[in-house]
Formats: sequence, structure tokens, C-alpha cells
Amino acid sequence: MKKAISFLLLLPACCFAVAQTCNQPGALLTARTAISGDAEYVVFTFVNPHKPKGELNLTKGPFTQTPLNNTIPVKGEKLYKISFGNSPVHCDTKLYLESGHKKIADVKRLQNAEGIISYVIGLEKDAAIAAHLVYNYHGFHIVKLKVQ
Repeated sequence: MKKAISFLLLLPACCFAVAQTCNQPGALLTARTAISGDAEYVVFTFVNPHKPKGELNLTKGPFTQTPLNNTIPVKGEKLYKISFGNSPVHCDTKLYLESGHKKIADVKRLQNAEGIISYVIGLEKDAAIAAHLVYNYHGFHIVKLKVQ
């Protein structure tokens, strides 16, 4: 009984610490894909204030995840890497991929270390990133890549 009470007392402290981490300025809350009409999107949501829109470049593999040091396959004919500096933490370990994409072939997290978070985005042959948008919405910093 005493162990159960100790565990219950520690549980709120544990959860509070995680919540505090995800409230830090620059924390990446989610990475997801979306479809709207003919356009497809890769969307990154950060806690404000977070200034960078990310550095976006064409790239090629092979890709090694940091800090795990795993080689990862990335599907797609055109590969882009987007990196965000000054990002202290990635709060959500899931990547929300909406099904039904015809242009976005793959999205994989590549790095989450030393304040840098980067992703590799694989696009189909005839697809291209048409816009690299940034805006603030209700206390969140949104980076949106429009794929057409």
C-alpha cells in the first residue's frame, strides 16, 4: 500500500515536468501531412516564439538518424531536407501522415539532437514544393510546405 501511494504522489510531478518541457519556446509539437483540394502539405507546429522557417534543401541519401545512428530508407523520387535550429525539444514522437497522398511519398525524422530537428521529405516524380510558408496562429509558430 505504501508503494502505491508513493507512486501516485510521483506521477503528477512526472507529468508536470513533461508538460513544462513542451511549453518551452521553440518546442516542436507536431509534424503532420494534410491534403486540401489539389495541394498537399507538410506542416510543423512549434510553440511561440520560434523564428526560423527552417532551412529547406534538395538532398540525396543514404540517411542516418541522429542520435540513433540508424540508416533509414526514404521513399520518393525527389528528396528534400528541412532543418530547424534553436528547437530545444520534440514533444510528439508520432508523425501524423494523412492517407491518400499522391505527391508526398514519405516523411521521416532525421535528427533530434543538439537543438536541431530535421526531417527528410520524399516527393513523387512530378511533384514539387510550391511554397514555404510561415505564420503565427494562436500562440503557435506554423511552418507549412505546400506540395503541388
